[in-house]
Amino acid sequence: MLKTTHKALADYLRAGYAGIYLTSHEESRVESELFSVATEIGFKLYTYTITDSLMGPVGHPNPKVWTNDKEQGGGPLDPVQLLE
Repeated sequence: MLKTTHKALADYLRAGYAGIYLTSHEESRVESELFSVATEIGFKLYTYTITDSLMGPVGHPNPKVWTNDKEQGGGPLDPVQLLE
């Protein structure tokens, strides 16, 4: 990503945006850039995809995976409420 994009993402996170929604055909590249920005400013990065649900923190040796599975008794917002 361009340095201006890196700076913009860092500014959004520092400003306290509760979430950032990005669309890309290069998911791994975007996640790598977001991880770089989060590490730089001392944040943990969690990701949500329709296929993997909520995962994180990114970079942790054993990231937790939350699902919306009825067997776990969860609704779509339950994983978000469990964030640190």
